[in-house]
Formats: sequence, structure tokens, C-alpha cells
Amino acid sequence: MNTLCHELWSSVSIDHKGQVYSCCHNKPQKIGNIYENALCNIINAPEIMRHRKDSMNGSLYCFRDCNWIRSSAEGLPEGVTVDYSDLRTITIAFGEMCNIACIMCKQRQREHQDEMMLDHRVLIKNIDPSPFQTIFLTGGEPLAISECRRYMEHLASVNKKFGLSTNGTLLDKNVSDFLAPNIDFITLSINAATKETHEKVNIGSDFDLVLKNLEYIRGLREANGLEFDIIGRMTLTTLSLHEIPLFIRTFTELGVDRINFGYDKATVPSFLMNKSEFTKGLKKEISSAIASADIERLDLRRLEMIGLLDKVI
Repeated sequence: MNTLCHELWSSVSIDHKGQVYSCCHNKPQKIGNIYENALCNIINAPEIMRHRKDSMNGSLYCFRDCNWIRSSAEGLPEGVTVDYSDLRTITIAFGEMCNIACIMCKQRQREHQDEMMLDHRVLIKNIDPSPFQTIFLTGGEPLAISECRRYMEHLASVNKKFGLSTNGTLLDKNVSDFLAPNIDFITLSINAATKETHEKVNIGSDFDLVLKNLEYIRGLREANGLEFDIIGRMTLTTLSLHEIPLFIRTFTELGVDRINFGYDKATVPSFLMNKSEFTKGLKKEISSAIASADIERLDLRRLEMIGLLDKVI
């Protein structure tokens, strides 16, 4: 079995407690803590070297159930250690704080139990951002977290661009004026194709406000000749599945450049399995929508994973 995951050699992920992993799913296991050690001293911990070996030998335990990667066509790495300069992607999750309450998300509940947030000063001290091609900042809602905002300011001060995931409600004029010249992408959790469904899923959000904010930051990009991607994300729930074809057909009208999908693991796979006629019809509608779309702008991997496409187009 091929369980080669190049993420183990090229990426790191840090959760809100400072725990370091190789994967944004916090897999295969914790390899250190950024409060205790510099990242350069963590990336070749014995635990991760063991998992790299497992990956090369076809026995990486978390590979089969992963909804992020698939078997890589790239060749085997040369060994189980990496040079810090070879790292390419870092994901930093600052905390559970969020200003809305999406129905599939447990962050608001977890926030009441765990209010810890990453200290931006520790990140500045213990992470050299220079090798990373992608720096992805998440929450909670990163724009609601002061520590994340301070870290963004630091990255901007050292001319290091970053990306972030946001629900878009706090992407006002002042925030956009700062972000536009300093980001290389922004992912918006729209989670639906219509105002009615968006506000049922993203409880506390305002669809019109999100689109207004999106229009403003797009305007900044065009007026100033900036280059950053705006990605629309639809995390699927049982309330929004029927809007997948519409999302594919109209995402450019919403103002995003590309789209991708996630899904609520607790509800969506079982719902589709138990609603065979609905699933069959939806699958047909999705294929029709894709046929008239710009395939290069669609990330369809997770639709394939849950049986809504025969294969990734």
C-alpha cells in the first residue's frame, strides 16, 4: 500500500496550545511544543522520523482515513530527516474564539472550555518564517483574535506574505486596507450559495455584509495591481448539500476566484448514504454544473471522497 505523505517532509502545523504536528489535522502525533523549543529543533524529533519511515514503508496509520491527501506521484524522499530550509507550509491555529456559530462547528463550545490562545511573541521568537512559501493563519476566527492580528503585523513588518481563513464578517475597510498588500490568499467560509442557507449555517453572519466586504477587498486588489487569491469554501452540511450545483455555477458572481469544499464528517456521509435517491439526483446536478464550469478553479477532491463524483475531474 502506498501511504507516502510528503506533508511529513514539507509542512508543520501548530495548534493554539503551541503543540507542533506535521499536519493541519494534528496528525500523526505531537512532535513538540513551540513554547518549549524553537521550531528548527522540533522538526526532526524521533516521533516524526518514525512516522516518515512508516509513510515510506506503506504503514502510515492515518493515511487511509485522511480527507486531505491522496497517494503522491512524487518519488520517495531521500531519508527521514529534513532541513529547515526545505519546509514549505506552516499552518498556525491561534485559538477557538469566533464571532459567529456555524452549525457544524464546535469552536464556540470548545472556547468556553479552553480560552487559551497562542502568544504571538513566542511565535516571533521561536519560528523563522523565511523558508515557508505558504503561511496559513486560522482560528476560530483569526480576525477576532488579537494575538493573530499582532502576528500578522509582524509578518508584514518582515515582508512575509500570509494567507488566512475567515468568515468574512470582520473583513471591514480598515482590516482590508491592511490585508490586501500583505496576503497571498484569503479563504472565505461562505458555506452556501444563497443568503437564506448561508445564514442558517453560519449563525450570526450576514450574507450581504460578507459579500460587501468581499467586493471591497477585490476592489483594492484591482485598483492597486495586487496579486492574491480569494477562495470560497463551502463546508457541506445537510442543510446546504442541495446548493452545491448552484455554488459551482455562481461562485464567480459571489466574487471569489476559486472554490473548494469540506464536509461535516458527523452528518454528511451518513445522510448521503441513507438518502440514495437524493444523492443520485444531486450527483447528476453536480456533474451538469461542472460541465459548464472552469475546472481549473474547482477543487473537487472532497466531493469525490463522499461519493458525489465518480472521480476527481
